[in-house]
Amino acid sequence: MKTISSIIIIISLLLAMTMCTLQVNAYHRGRDLRPVKLNSMVLKTKLMDSTTTNWNKCIKSVACNVNSKKRSKAAMPLPKLLPNHIWMFSFGANVGSKVFQTTNVAVKHSVPAILSNHCLKFNSRVGDKVNVFANVIPSKSNRKGFKAKLLKKIQYGRVGQKKRCVHGVIHMISKSDLENIFDKREQCHIRKQVTVKSYNGENVKNVEVYYANNGKQYNKPFTLKPETRYLKLIYCGVKERHLNKKYVNEMKKLLLKSWSKNDDNNKKKIEKEDDEDEILDCTKLNVLKTPPTTDKNNKNVKCLWG
Repeated sequence: MKTISSIIIIISLLLAMTMCTLQVNAYHRGRDLRPVKLNSMVLKTKLMDSTTTNWNKCIKSVACNVNSKKRSKAAMPLPKLLPNHIWMFSFGANVGSKVFQTTNVAVKHSVPAILSNHCLKFNSRVGDKVNVFANVIPSKSNRKGFKAKLLKKIQYGRVGQKKRCVHGVIHMISKSDLENIFDKREQCHIRKQVTVKSYNGENVKNVEVYYANNGKQYNKPFTLKPETRYLKLIYCGVKERHLNKKYVNEMKKLLLKSWSKNDDNNKKKIEKEDDEDEILDCTKLNVLKTPPTTDKNNKNVKCLWG
């Protein structure tokens, strides 16, 4: 009798689980959602456990309201814009002073700032280079058709989009340096004007920023990755400019993760404890020269991803 009772209990539990799954899937179909699939959930878990970095994924946004709380060490009053000068928002290798020293560009002022409703990705491709570079991507709230989708989410109670932002620095440079130096360095980019907020809480309008891949969204998977040399320039730049500590830590994580796998220069494995101090040493930085705008056949450099 006990055996029969146990069998009945097991069968009842299996039937209950089956009914729950059917009800959930029916609800999802009524809400125009995808049915629950155990295999896809397992697959997603395996993908999340992978140590491979997805460089075409938004880097974690942190401290997007840094100026609404206690003033940061980097908070400073915004200087008045000089005649024939502009503000340029930098988020990659141009955050620090090394690139400006190499290109002989005179920077009048550098002010930490935040670009809201954007996220940082490493999906910028320049010419035929086999590495990717940093890019800022407008969040969904900035794209066409978002309002209609948002209303649908509100209707079905699925609101909860994460706030996105990118920390960086606005540099006051001359218009001629912007056009003659950076327009050439930022190949396959499109320059637009945006509004940023300084760490001091001031809104700064008409700030120039470069969008990679000529402003097009590149969502296809790829195996390319940024150079450790490049990630080091970013980390040392955000550290030099005293950007938010949480953001500096995120850039540090990316750098160490890239370095711990393989050294980009000699492809030998690195011992973390011995070489971590070396990779975080900001006295040794390497800046690439401004690339030519034409190839060997005197044709304009191809933009493969935009």
